[in-house]
Amino acid sequence: MSTGINVIKNKLRYKRVLLILDDVDDWGQLKALAGNCDWFGSGSRFIITRDQNLLSNHKVDATYEVEKLSHYEALKLFIEMERLRKLSLAYTDIKELPLSIGQLIGLEVLDLIGCKNLVHLPTGIL
Repeated sequence: MSTGINVIKNKLRYKRVLLILDDVDDWGQLKALAGNCDWFGSGSRFIITRDQNLLSNHKVDATYEVEKLSHYEALKLFIEMERLRKLSLAYTDIKELPLSIGQLIGLEVLDLIGCKNLVHLPTGIL
């Protein structure tokens, strides 16, 4: 684990990052993944989807609570990322993929394993 922590600290120390931590509900998890504020560059942002109380122990300057996105809205948000190479939706309850997913020209892997509710794929996805 310490090797991974050192990689995170050394590679991202001076970079402004957007770190999304999904389902983190334990201080140890947050500490291992996000460490201290000096692990990341100035202006970095964290999104934690579970427990806002964890942030109070992490010397966070400010918090903002947003409304939960549907799976469809969340996917549309990430599709705007042109450099996305791998997208895993495995075992989510997503029902359909937005048409704009076909615009991800860099996407090499789309993992849909276990998506039992998926009823429609846009033309040209497979």
